[in-house]
Amino acid sequence: MNRKRAIIIVICSVLLFVTFGAGMKYNSRKKLDQDRKHYLNHFYFQLDTTTYLLSKVDKWEESIHYTDITVNPYRQLLSNLQEMEALNKQGAWYMGSDDDSSSLAGLSESFRLIKNSIGGGITVNNQLLCVDFLDDGKLSENEVSFLVSLKQDFESIRSSLYSEERKQENPNITFKELSKVIKIFTDKYTVHNLHNIGLRN
Repeated sequence: MNRKRAIIIVICSVLLFVTFGAGMKYNSRKKLDQDRKHYLNHFYFQLDTTTYLLSKVDKWEESIHYTDITVNPYRQLLSNLQEMEALNKQGAWYMGSDDDSSSLAGLSESFRLIKNSIGGGITVNNQLLCVDFLDDGKLSENEVSFLVSLKQDFESIRSSLYSEERKQENPNITFKELSKVIKIFTDKYTVHNLHNIGLRN
């Protein structure tokens, strides 16, 4: 009798453990899915607002010297790039050890590179590679061309995340799919490629 009772207890314990484990796995997957959708929503919004901002670059003129960020598009751009850097760093953290987390970490680095390049300049091994875009108090023709090219690259990512059916970001895109979308961007915006993208002095 005691043996039967012991077997029943063992079976019940195993079933309870398996059920609990499945429940934890489900909750973990559900949380990751919520985090992914949250990330995509915010990333798409930042891409959209920054693309719109850059579409007016030919009309920035004197407004780039205003101290109030709400009317200074150049400062707004730097702020947006900083937010996208932080957002993608957080997105990489969401995925933890997932192989695709390196893609978002790379994207975060690309945004940091762009922000630092145009908003302060970059020095490597005591060599100044590029200067702050407003170092001379104005946006040159080459600097405007760079910003227009940046806008086009943002548009390309944004269109890849767009859902025609929902008329906004596609909430079902996976991190693996996203990593393919952003690879061209992260390969392009690197310190080693500053000259080719028009940032190197």
